[in-house]
Amino acid sequence: MKKFTLFFICVLMSLLVSAQDYSQVYIIGDATPKSWDLGNADEMMQITLNEDDAIYAWTGQMTTGRFKFMNTKADWKPSFVANGEHKQVEMFQSYDLVFLDEYANSNESDPGYNDFQFEIQTAGRYTVVVNIKKLTIKILPGELKLIGGAVNGWGAINELAENMYQSAYDTYTWTGKMTKEATGSDQTPGFKILIGDSYAPCFNAETEDLSLVAGNTYNILYNDMADNKFVPSEDAYYTVTINLSDLTMKVDYVSLYMIGGATTAGWAIENVIAFTRDASDPNKFVYDGTLQLNADENTPERDMFKIMGQQGWNPFSLHPDTNGEDILSETITINKNFNGSFADNKWKIQGDKEGKYTITVDLMNQTINAVYKEITTDIEKANIEDNYKIITTNGNVELFLSDSFASGDVQLIDIAGKVVGAQANVGNYVVLGGNLQQGIYLVKISCGEKSTIQKVLVK
Repeated sequence: MKKFTLFFICVLMSLLVSAQDYSQVYIIGDATPKSWDLGNADEMMQITLNEDDAIYAWTGQMTTGRFKFMNTKADWKPSFVANGEHKQVEMFQSYDLVFLDEYANSNESDPGYNDFQFEIQTAGRYTVVVNIKKLTIKILPGELKLIGGAVNGWGAINELAENMYQSAYDTYTWTGKMTKEATGSDQTPGFKILIGDSYAPCFNAETEDLSLVAGNTYNILYNDMADNKFVPSEDAYYTVTINLSDLTMKVDYVSLYMIGGATTAGWAIENVIAFTRDASDPNKFVYDGTLQLNADENTPERDMFKIMGQQGWNPFSLHPDTNGEDILSETITINKNFNGSFADNKWKIQGDKEGKYTITVDLMNQTINAVYKEITTDIEKANIEDNYKIITTNGNVELFLSDSFASGDVQLIDIAGKVVGAQANVGNYVVLGGNLQQGIYLVKISCGEKSTIQKVLVK
């Protein structure tokens, strides 16, 4: 009987442990924006959920006060609490969590009561990271700013500091112009990374006036009293990436990408088209390619495009002064948009100016210049069907060409820009591809000075 009772207890305990929910976590407390309103508690973002870890993060403004974590907004248990009373937390320190299941003691007058909370001592914006499988908690900065003579100068933070963009719970990026010599009345060169609206605490370099070279990664020191600064090795547009998990900073030249209804990428951010950087000047870029109205008339802004500073929507992009500005205007300046700081204006191509463009961007001078290569009259859209016909059948692309294109070259290009079929001196008929995957492809036809690109759908 004793053995059976012991077995039953073990089974019951196993069921209780396995019933723990790792799929959601909420942060609650008077240190958080929703205070102790259980039904309105903020849900934390899932970062990792696997056999070993259940990591969640939340970023927000916190006041001095207490907080803990809930498994549900329907009841005060289960919950995750501190392992002692008045557990004060500091940035970059790890602390233990205690899991209170629904059977844990919740009577505060009882000596066994253990619903202890964590305490924030200094109000500010924080990122709170918990691992509810390994039962740990860590506090990270919830905002970073870049300031210094390399950017806008030293002085009032609210006037001169540049906000960094939080691209992940532990990662911040900034893109913009930096100079080797100091800007502003204080001629001290370099920069450092601030946490919030104060010069301390902050992140500094390991050595005095540490010279930064694009493409390299550097350690950053938290709250170091030496106050060493980072100094760019040359004037350029840089992307600075801070990783708070390993306390490093990566510095790269900015890259530029085309996107828009007038491009072969459309508005699919994963298909952005890279500019080519000038070999002798990291701040100049050239795009050689086709711009034309998207064949799908339902495509939003099918005659427009803009320029991104990364292979994603945020945080950096380039725009004209006004929306729909003709890319072939005589004088065009570009405007920098960092995380919504400028209107989402786009450049436009005219319907009679579809074809090949050479677009040159000079970041330091904030100018853009476009040159259009005119399409010859015998391949204008008015009589385009007289020159070729495209049919897609059984995973192939069949191309019928008029005599004026019979001596030309054709290419079949997938949406990623890879040439998957090509033929020179094609004659009047050619088959491209072979067992092509379903999707959108581009057919490029060139013959002397005549050229065109058409989009086809392989079903």
